[in-house]
Amino acid sequence: MRKYKNERMIHERAIEKAVESDLTGDRTSIESVNVIDFHRKWFSRFDAIMDMAASGPRWLSSPNIRKIVSDKLLDGDGPKYQLDAFSIMSNHVHVVLQPNLNEREMTEIRTSKGIRFESKQDTLAEIMQSIKGNTARQCNTLLDRVGSFWEAENFDHVIRHGAGLQKAIRYTLNNPVKAKLVGHWTEWPGNYLAKRLQDDPGFDFS
Repeated sequence: MRKYKNERMIHERAIEKAVESDLTGDRTSIESVNVIDFHRKWFSRFDAIMDMAASGPRWLSSPNIRKIVSDKLLDGDGPKYQLDAFSIMSNHVHVVLQPNLNEREMTEIRTSKGIRFESKQDTLAEIMQSIKGNTARQCNTLLDRVGSFWEAENFDHVIRHGAGLQKAIRYTLNNPVKAKLVGHWTEWPGNYLAKRLQDDPGFDFS
């Protein structure tokens, strides 16, 4: 068995280059995956299910609903992952984060079926399951409805460090700007950028 140093990972969706990642297995099973890519950041998107016409209400545009999602994302920052940025739109959410996997807690096990990784920390799939499950229950209660709140699938894209990471975060934060909802990403109430990145001279999100 070998252990690998953790690299940054990002979870959110890049619309132009969405890549569906098969990370729906249990905590111990990610078979035959490139270990370098597995430890990177991810850029991903998860969508709210709309059971009404396109012209009808969009749940995430409600400040109370948006706060439920925002609070849950912020709650996991530190214990479960390092949160870089997110943008909560009217019917979908973009999130950039890095799960807390490290050298001591990421072990490679070779089996007859390929390579399996074990970790005491939550996997990307488990993190998303927790976020979506918890927020769905709270949002449905507030909306006085039952049924699915989020689409079953996430759209995930591996992001490299440096310019690639900046591009992914800039893309995330500028979603409401591209939708012509605000003139600058800082004006959107559903946007978040970690203070450590705001204060980092190597990052430019102006």
